[in-house]
Amino acid sequence: MSVREAVTRGARTLLDSQDEALTFQRYRRDVDSFEHLVAVFTSVRGHARLATACGHGLRQFGDLAAARVLYEQALASDREIYGDGHGAVAVDRNNLAVLLQQLGDLPAARVLYEQALASGRDIYGDDHPEVARYRNNLALLLRQLGELPAARVLFEQALASDRKTYGDDHPDVARCRNNLALLLQQLGDLPAARILFEQALTSNRKTYGDDHPDVATCRSNLALLLQQLGDLPAARVLFERALESSRKTYGDDHPDVARDRNNLALLLQDLGDLPAARALFELALASNRKTFGDDHPDVARNRNNLALLLQQLGDLPAARALFELALASNRKTYGDDHPDAAAYRNNLALLLRDLGDLPAARVLFEQAFASDRKTYGDDHPTVAIRRNNLASLLQDLGDLPAARVLYEQALATFIAAYGPDHPTVAQVRRNLAALNEPAPTSPP
Repeated sequence: MSVREAVTRGARTLLDSQDEALTFQRYRRDVDSFEHLVAVFTSVRGHARLATACGHGLRQFGDLAAARVLYEQALASDREIYGDGHGAVAVDRNNLAVLLQQLGDLPAARVLYEQALASGRDIYGDDHPEVARYRNNLALLLRQLGELPAARVLFEQALASDRKTYGDDHPDVARCRNNLALLLQQLGDLPAARILFEQALTSNRKTYGDDHPDVATCRSNLALLLQQLGDLPAARVLFERALESSRKTYGDDHPDVARDRNNLALLLQDLGDLPAARALFELALASNRKTFGDDHPDVARNRNNLALLLQQLGDLPAARALFELALASNRKTYGDDHPDAAAYRNNLALLLRDLGDLPAARVLFEQAFASDRKTYGDDHPTVAIRRNNLASLLQDLGDLPAARVLYEQALATFIAAYGPDHPTVAQVRRNLAALNEPAPTSPP
């Protein structure tokens, strides 16, 4: 796709969205037509901000390939004008890295995040908000890559820097607390994570009041933690409050409302209220299809979650159809080796295993395992999950030696990542111990 085509598509996307908050709206007053806009962009050097604005709109609506063209153009334009060490170039690198991370190209994203951080530190020093933002984004990537100790260091540095800049009750400080809390939750330190989530929620309520989108997000994150701690009634209150707030802010058909419906549905599923959960999953799916169309990552995620519920309800044919749609859509968006595609292959494989089609399930488990190893390397927790699930299937097929090897590899990875006392470690130990017993194993 040419830059000209991408700009035209981005402009149309932004104007058609009628979202006044989008950056592009400030350009709308300055041009008579799309044709003039594109002519200016393609003939005058230095329109990186316009390229970035159009790229943001395309990314929001799931057109990642066109967004990439524009982000790369913005970076090339600013490097030509300013050189490598300018703040605008660091911003461009960060934006492109975020997109590449979404596309699953984690090594390329890492290079750009590290370049943006190094440049930001050279320009601003260690305690500037831009530097804290670059640390935070690199930490999010390292967390995805399973490099949890390195991610923790960066999250803590970003939090300390923003507290030094802004004090305790600034939105950026709340965001840093939230991200560090998510990491601690992953590491199994739930009490410390709870403190940070509660601090972030209190701070944002003080800043914004009760019905702001950031407050709703904080409520949802705290609710997810309480759900993990087993306090389902308290989690339900927070999920319902987040959904009420988002509907008040946006109406019924906004992505944040769909997200909050999805989270409440997952809780109701845990509580055993499957009909109510199904209704919310279906509303979330319908809303996101209306917003994004059929081939957006959020739509694929909604289909996946509804399929898991239908599988639990015993409607395996309907669940299979949704899993296959989610996988096909995700492959269309990202290609074959994206983490979401691996997750959907894993879920479809689990369903095929329930249906008794063990050979087809094995193919999908092996594809998911190979894809995640390519993305993350051998020692990532997600790769360990794939090993555990493939081992369980091999156990069903009677190949106990191969199953034992995979369980032992998964266990070593989980212990290295989480420590010996994490619930996932305990589950894999049980799976390994059950190799010579008739009881079925469970995924972590």
